[in-house]
Amino acid sequence: MRENANIIREQLLQESYRRLAHGEDPAHLLEQLSRKLTNKLLHNPSELIHAIPPDHKDWLAIIADTFKTETHENP
Repeated sequence: MRENANIIREQLLQESYRRLAHGEDPAHLLEQLSRKLTNKLLHNPSELIHAIPPDHKDWLAIIADTFKTETHENP
């Protein structure tokens, strides 16, 4: 998991360096970098969480405890 996160981080960082070298606004690039990194790191875990069957809500409690997150029931 950490290796995958570092690969994603490095790819996005290199993309940002290239865009910075082409004169793009550094503040805008930082904003985009942080948003893209968050989205890419959370995409797969979010997909897996949404795929948990309703009769396995105990899994959500375990995941929430593992990542110290709050669970939200679907309306």
